[in-house]
Amino acid sequence: MFQLERYQIIFRYFFLNYFRSRGFYFMLFFVLFISGIMAYASFAYVNDLGNFISVSSGIPLDLKERFLEYFWGMFVPYIALFASAFFGAGAIAGEIEDGTANFTFSLPMNRHSLLVGKFAAAYVSSIFISGIYYIAQSAVYTAIFHTLPSYPILLSFLIAMLFTVSILSIVFLLSSLFRRTLYASLSVVILYFIVFQAMTLISEIFYNTVPQYLINNASGAIFNVYVGITFSATGIIGTLQPAGASFIIYSSLVMACYAIACIVASILIFERRESL
Repeated sequence: MFQLERYQIIFRYFFLNYFRSRGFYFMLFFVLFISGIMAYASFAYVNDLGNFISVSSGIPLDLKERFLEYFWGMFVPYIALFASAFFGAGAIAGEIEDGTANFTFSLPMNRHSLLVGKFAAAYVSSIFISGIYYIAQSAVYTAIFHTLPSYPILLSFLIAMLFTVSILSIVFLLSSLFRRTLYASLSVVILYFIVFQAMTLISEIFYNTVPQYLINNASGAIFNVYVGITFSATGIIGTLQPAGASFIIYSSLVMACYAIACIVASILIFERRESL
């Protein structure tokens, strides 16, 4: 019970810090801005979705609904990524950079308790930002199709929650390796948008396969629950049907493996880090 209360105190303290930070309001403005653009595009171009798959005579209502959800879902990984970077990059590196590490590291508590509490606070903050986007998506869906959101939206959100755990774990690992928040933030962006994308491109060109074991590709499950198509170096691949259960399960396992490996590594590094 005492240990649980300790986690709650740490979580509450850092969550309030995140909530009051400029980064939180920047991310809030960012997600509202993206939601506004997507809402405008949805109302303006929902009847032109058939052009995307070269169907001039129109597409079935069910497919139109899923395509609209698909395009909304494509932005979710990026929102989760940037939210995780904003809230997690300074978790450890920020303490050293701001000169508060000597005080924080010497508190009468296990370091893993401190890290877990920080992780939970950053995670809830990130999910809050992504949740706003999903609420906007659901509202637009209801307004256009005059029906409640479909089950795939909920499934997409659940996968996005798992993806946020994995990407935030990577951010925490990088934060434990660097002494500046900026370096940790840039590292996760470079890793995701350059390193993983380059590995994907090489695999697609030379081996004609999409490396689903990379987290940037596994994140496709977030929007492939609507339509199972993927943009690759060789063109658009997949089908107009939702991704199968095996694809979603495999992608989820990839995310879980990244999350477990990175958070364990973060704890081990943080436990051994000197107060500098």
